[in-house]
Amino acid sequence: MIFLGEIVSRLKFSLEDCFKALFYLKAEMRQFEGMDVRIGVGVGQVDFIDKDIKKSTGEAFILSGESLDSLTKESLEFRSQWKELDESINLILTLSTRLTDQWTANMAETVQAAMDNPKANQTEIDKNYG
Repeated sequence: MIFLGEIVSRLKFSLEDCFKALFYLKAEMRQFEGMDVRIGVGVGQVDFIDKDIKKSTGEAFILSGESLDSLTKESLEFRSQWKELDESINLILTLSTRLTDQWTANMAETVQAAMDNPKANQTEIDKNYG
């Protein structure tokens, strides 16, 4: 199970869907002046899920909490039991967030529209959302 910070719970994602969700949330938040999101992703086993997320237990919750707590300059961090994988993914996330941090509200809206309509071309997105 992949657990995103302390907001999203009871969700299982493939890694592809996880990264889509990360950047969708970034696009949503960047549409508002001065807003952003910090996300710690933990990959691991879940032992128990409670309605009160603070009572949920397992490796995924621990790793996501640790990654969220350790965020300083970066806004996204990935943690798993595989340190080499973590290093590779976190390098990609760092480079990606360098781009997302430069998004204007209009750019973030366009990215979100493209994610909502993956088969639409640039002209169609501009026509419907621009």
